[in-house]
Amino acid sequence: IHGNIAECNFNMSNYNEAKKNALLSLQLSPDTSLRGFGHAVNYMILGYSDYISKKYSAALGYYDKAMKTYRTYGASCEVPLCYMKIARVYNSIGNKKLTEEYLNKAITISDSCGIENYKLLSKRIRFDIYKENKNYELALAQLEEINGLVGKLDQEKQAQLINELNVKFETVLLQKENETLKQVNEKDKQVLREHKYKLSIAFISI
Repeated sequence: IHGNIAECNFNMSNYNEAKKNALLSLQLSPDTSLRGFGHAVNYMILGYSDYISKKYSAALGYYDKAMKTYRTYGASCEVPLCYMKIARVYNSIGNKKLTEEYLNKAITISDSCGIENYKLLSKRIRFDIYKENKNYELALAQLEEINGLVGKLDQEKQAQLINELNVKFETVLLQKENETLKQVNEKDKQVLREHKYKLSIAFISI
């Protein structure tokens, strides 16, 4: 329960309450099997709390624990979330090389796992970092990449929606055909054709 409360407070940007409940969750439930992904989310919350308090070494320690926990529970595709946070820490302490390295790791794993939203989030964080560092030319180039990826995701969603509608249409058409076949004989095939035509018009309208 404390872990869930921590997540709720974190999502509302109540970071002090989130930290308090994450620590209580760790203290009261050391058995990590009681939660999905163990205490990985608690470690992520505590890492971010230390990051915003500029306790960078402690933040990296918690993010490392989160990574190990995700991997222990067979959730390596969640590790990019850790890499993105680690990249922010390294950017704050001025290590540009490791900042880029961890962002690239996040994008590579997100891509291999087929999680486009994590890939998009990694690029968005890279844009924020470039902007914070006043690298406006690089930030603009990254923004163009983000817009292209967003457009691709929108097209994929539209294609999926059309496919779902098509499956529903075919299912309804088959049901109507079966119903109609029960009601008509060979002389009434015209009725069946009219049903098909009306359903086709309805699908095109949708």
